Amino acid sequence: ALIGAPLPLCSCSVIPAAAALRSSGASKGAAASFAVATPEIDVPAFSLTWALLGPVMAVSRVIGAAVSAVTAGLLVDAVSDDSRQLPIAEEAERSCCSHGHAADTSAEQPAVHPSILERLARALRYGFVDLPIDLAGWLVIGLLLSAAVGAFLPASLLEGGIGDGPLAIIAAMSLGLVVYVCATGSTPLVAVLVAKGLGPGPALAFLLAGPATNPATMAWVLKDLGRAALVAYVASIAVVAFLSGLGLQWLAGSGGWTPSAEP
Repeated sequence: ALIGAPLPLCSCSVIPAAAALRSSGASKGAAASFAVATPEIDVPAFSLTWALLGPVMAVSRVIGAAVSAVTAGLLVDAVSDDSRQLPIAEEAERSCCSHGHAADTSAEQPAVHPSILERLARALRYGFVDLPIDLAGWLVIGLLLSAAVGAFLPASLLEGGIGDGPLAIIAAMSLGLVVYVCATGSTPLVAVLVAKGLGPGPALAFLLAGPATNPATMAWVLKDLGRAALVAYVASIAVVAFLSGLGLQWLAGSGGWTPSAEP
């Protein structure tokens, strides 16, 4: 969960990374925890949440994502049989050593390690070129959706208690489970809904449930982790999203705090 949280990968692009962890020897629970934490929150999404919805929502989103990821990992391990064949790396090592060619291969083809300057150049290119290109498309989609909602959704639609309460949290959480949104692109959309009257609890529930689930992720969980793991995976995301939204709604009601989004 700690490794996956800052990585800017959506719930589709996280699948190869989680599958690689699994094939390298990670348990089902560890792979599931990584697959939940990575798309639910990352550094760009945290920064955008802080700017559009305030520090309380941003910190609550990080805490909810961490709890959701750890809970998913623990439940998946609890309901799954983690017996599996030898991890790929260890299997390859045994196969190489059993033929007696490991030393010869390493002697003939020494490993080439990039220099510090080369690694720094790669890091700078990723941070300032590749990453903005990857995020730009989803952010534009989120901004367009938020602009459409802001223009056509009546300001009074979510007022009068409709956008608050347990039923609103369940509705937002359920919507997040069935639609695909990335962590960054969903943030401006939720900011507009909050400005229109959506409560902080339903907003947080949607931000936690939406990015972590989509059909591709569910198919990977079913294939690599199993049917019981899939049930635990979805249930943990749903329950933590609901409880996080309920807790934030109580905090807003008892402390008089409201998100800082403006219409």
